[in-house]
Amino acid sequence: MKIGVLTPNSRMGIGVSKLARKIGIPLNPLTEKIDCLVGILDGVLDAQAIATLLYKLNGREFYTGLAKPSSTGITATSLIIEMWSRFGRPSSVLLVLDQNATELEELWTEIEKELSKQVSIDEETAIDKRAKRFLCSKAGLKLNLFIVINGLDISYLQAHTIEDHSISIAKEELGVSVKEEESHPKDLWKSYVEQQVDRYRVFEEVMRLSEQKLRRYFPLHVKAIKALEER
Repeated sequence: MKIGVLTPNSRMGIGVSKLARKIGIPLNPLTEKIDCLVGILDGVLDAQAIATLLYKLNGREFYTGLAKPSSTGITATSLIIEMWSRFGRPSSVLLVLDQNATELEELWTEIEKELSKQVSIDEETAIDKRAKRFLCSKAGLKLNLFIVINGLDISYLQAHTIEDHSISIAKEELGVSVKEEESHPKDLWKSYVEQQVDRYRVFEEVMRLSEQKLRRYFPLHVKAIKALEER
């Protein structure tokens, strides 16, 4: 899958460019129409993880453009739809955000409220508890929208974020020692796990993992990315 960065001067864009140099992911110039807009609603680690998965999972001639809106979290949902209009209204959009400590049912309600500010939701399909597919319309145009909420069911983590996935890979594939005591995943990652292993080593491991193992660590991300080319 071809990848471009639509907001190259953002922290996200700079982080993805650094990742690309470190682990050998080619980034495409923004000279052609994108097939899918990928909205990163949280931080740099999220963008780096998604960029790695996009490149790893799909080698077909499909062009995804990564974008970071000016705000983060749920409030950025409607901003991505504005960006969708600005970047040529591609047929598909993938939004990725952290669950944090919010209950999933409450989070989905808030997401759909934000979406409704920009589009009509014509159909909604649950892929799993942390992923949904929405068929939307705006100004007579159809939009195939996937939303994936980061997080794994790890009992000792106080919240659920992209760090859940990175911590699991560091622990189970790279043999990193992880303190299984109640903690926030971002604190555990920054103050403990990332002190033992460079984050790019984790992404290099993602590039080496089989698809079967990727489905273990990023189950819903893999499902959504695999479905992106469905028109």
